[in-house]
Amino acid sequence: MVNDSIKEKLHIVGSGRSPNKMVCVHGGPGMDYSYFLPYLRQLSFDMDLIFFKSGSIYGKGSIDLLVKEVIHVLQYFKGTNLFLLGHSFGSAIALEAIKETQEYVNGLLLVSWIFNNTIRDYSNFTPLDNYSDSDFQRDSLRSISSYFVDSCINKGHDTLRKVSYDGNMFAKLEADYLVKFDLTDSLKNLTIPTISLAGIKDDVVPIKHIKDGLKISSITHIDFEHSKHFPFIEENEKFTNVVKKFISNATKGAK
Repeated sequence: MVNDSIKEKLHIVGSGRSPNKMVCVHGGPGMDYSYFLPYLRQLSFDMDLIFFKSGSIYGKGSIDLLVKEVIHVLQYFKGTNLFLLGHSFGSAIALEAIKETQEYVNGLLLVSWIFNNTIRDYSNFTPLDNYSDSDFQRDSLRSISSYFVDSCINKGHDTLRKVSYDGNMFAKLEADYLVKFDLTDSLKNLTIPTISLAGIKDDVVPIKHIKDGLKISSITHIDFEHSKHFPFIEENEKFTNVVKKFISNATKGAK
């Protein structure tokens, strides 16, 4: 049941009174939404931004729980001009959740997104054993050049250093979900306005993976020529303008 207890878990940026709401689902798995801030804050002049840490509402033991909490957060804001943004692993959660929520969500934004397990070679996959929070943070910071273009390395390092890491959550969801997931049908069945935003230099989610996904569904796509995995950080002004235009067009189209 959706009730006011959900709101206690939410971080809302904006006036709280805007008719436009955007629920933002962060990546990881096992990270938090802090890396969105302050880079999405400029959007809060046009909409209320809804953040929460994945796994904080119903628990972090399975993909089903992570999807359930997104569905219930969306239901809480049903009746508004409602949008869903998913970044990286958060895009998979968003694509899972949108299967049940398209009737009252006005638009979907997929950022540096993934749709099946071809994102990496899992043929010789070995589950991570005793993967600690510090291990996860260390590996993320060591991979900083895969996440950010050279001009944003320092900003990226400062951003990811502040993230709260959950190594066990990452290891479990990689082994239980990422090695086998396929959201092809979810892409095929999209009926709401959807936009894809991706850095063409991304070493984490190669642009080829996203282009393969675009062949499945007629999604509007925007390349970010000077970005890797975090276009809302690396090309913030362009990202902000693209999102504002998408929200405006989708809202007008719903009237």
